Amino acid sequence: MPIIWLDGADGPMLHYYQAGFANPFHDRRQAVSKPVGWSQKTYNVLRPQSAPTPSSDHYRAPYRYAWKDTEKAFESLAETPGDPCDGVLLRYSDPLGGGSTLPTMNCAVQMFRPGEKGHSHRHTYTVVYHAFRGAGTTWIGDQRFNWEQGDSFVVPLWNWHAHENHAAEPAILFSINDRPAIEALGFFREETRT
Repeated sequence: MPIIWLDGADGPMLHYYQAGFANPFHDRRQAVSKPVGWSQKTYNVLRPQSAPTPSSDHYRAPYRYAWKDTEKAFESLAETPGDPCDGVLLRYSDPLGGGSTLPTMNCAVQMFRPGEKGHSHRHTYTVVYHAFRGAGTTWIGDQRFNWEQGDSFVVPLWNWHAHENHAAEPAILFSINDRPAIEALGFFREETRT
């Protein structure tokens, strides 16, 4: 099964605030301390009453987002109107609190149905996109960017942009953005053209 590893990091922000820290692991191998599937069972949407409670606001539960769950969500929402700019847009959330994927960044995935064209909009956060499936076009300002499965591109903050799917099959874009950090600083703003 092919795997794509797409890292999204808030390195420039950490560098600016001089807040980058790491705790090196000194053993050759990390010991397995939980049974297979423990995190999924403990931190799922339905979880045992006895599930551990985070000990601090900075605790990040181990979790993963299975594609089969995303695909089911897309199937159930395929006939809905969706977002006028972003098609059927799903936001990945923190399994404990329901907020953003990470405190400073969030991940999302969106589906544009065959022939779907989103309205142009702009916002004060940057988005890195990866074409997971299908092909389409994204207009950033007056520049046209054609993309297909496997391509990645960036929409810088406060740039008018619109996505289009000209194909007969759905197009799916995965993205990571810095909206949580922008919102926390009170800088979030968005405009839409209809």
